[in-house]
Amino acid sequence: MPLVESVRVHADAAVTVSCAFSGALGSAAKIDLPFTMDVSRGDPGELRGLSRECSRAFSVGGEFHFEVVDRIPEAQGLKSSSALVLSAMIGVSRLLGAELEGEELLRLCAEASVRLGLSVTGALDDLSAIYYGGVSVTDNASNRIIFTDRMPDLPVLVVESSDRRISYSARVDEYRKMRRAWRAVENLLMRREFLEAMVIDGYLCSLIEGSDGDAISTMLLNSATHACQSGKGPAVVGVFRNEGDMERCASILESKGRRVKRSRFKNSGIWVEHI
Repeated sequence: MPLVESVRVHADAAVTVSCAFSGALGSAAKIDLPFTMDVSRGDPGELRGLSRECSRAFSVGGEFHFEVVDRIPEAQGLKSSSALVLSAMIGVSRLLGAELEGEELLRLCAEASVRLGLSVTGALDDLSAIYYGGVSVTDNASNRIIFTDRMPDLPVLVVESSDRRISYSARVDEYRKMRRAWRAVENLLMRREFLEAMVIDGYLCSLIEGSDGDAISTMLLNSATHACQSGKGPAVVGVFRNEGDMERCASILESKGRRVKRSRFKNSGIWVEHI
């Protein structure tokens, strides 16, 4: 495969279905909230560590330049770190004409995420959902994908927060003390009741991290079928039967001064173009 000079990687955000901090199965679902990165050779600037991880993964010298064109809100529980690492690795693999893809690529990304201090578990669930689309269920302790599935084609409303929560600052010990509580979430995952799992997971995480009760109650009182924070949060997500219901709720939240993003579940995977 001939080498190329620059590529553009199109990824997206994802929301938590099951938080793996407790040792439970991890799960995430992709939403249509774009993350776009241009990848080329050159000075990595502030992303020098990420460039080194890409060089390490592909056993090559030199440096790589990453420019984020469309950015996911950071430290909100929307998987911005996983989108960053995955996009960089895929971009470099295409620059080099490498054949690496699928689970092997995702495991390298998970290992790099831990070394870079971007994830406690490696976030294979988040990486897999962004890469394949739909929903992924994973065992992050063994870096293994259990299964992937499609999500219903439904509107999703995201409410951003002025707060920020970094994955590495999560109180992991508190999650592990509540390991038994996540068994209900795992049972729902195995039955493929993903929206119900997401709501219970968000509630359990909120007991540790706190939650935006006003955003959740506003959604539920205004036609959301499901509403919860995305894992540790602080972003809140609501699921609706149709665009009209979502738009009416979005208008109410915006009238309260809340920042919202309109989206929907996305079942297609990551893609790359030459530029």
